[in-house]
Amino acid sequence: MSPASLIRGFALTLGASSLVALAKAPPSSLQNPGAVVRFTHAHERVLSCKFQEPTKTCAERRVPAAAGATLSLSPVDGRLVSRPHQERVPMTISLPNRESQSAQEVRIESGAWSLSWLDQQMTFRVEPQRNFSVQLNTVSGACSVDGDRCVRHDEVVVRHVAVPVAFRGSH
Repeated sequence: MSPASLIRGFALTLGASSLVALAKAPPSSLQNPGAVVRFTHAHERVLSCKFQEPTKTCAERRVPAAAGATLSLSPVDGRLVSRPHQERVPMTISLPNRESQSAQEVRIESGAWSLSWLDQQMTFRVEPQRNFSVQLNTVSGACSVDGDRCVRHDEVVVRHVAVPVAFRGSH
């Protein structure tokens, strides 16, 4: 056997054993599954409205309001699941009822999750060790122009959920 054949054979053997070693090791994403997700809720209430003559619009005067909120998370079948599905169970998160803003950090397993909060629905995904924030916002009340004056509507409630673009959806 020539020295070149011997070296080539050794390199092929070394390459094959490296592939076997790589196949046996679990992916690093499975060693530290999940991430910390910070849920925040900001709530403001419209206290008064003022008509703006030059623009014929209303300016709202807002004040902080109680920011307690309860939301539900349910696992969605899909990619990036770090553990068997039975360990990814639905959960309820209750943010404390504080004036203006409340927050809570929760460790969530990797994978796609469906968030439900009153009339809001959103799907997001958690990736291993990539912490992020989900922001809930509420404005209670609204102002509308009525001729040359503003009218306050206390019954109007506007909610919004914001998740960073990189974590939206379930792909």
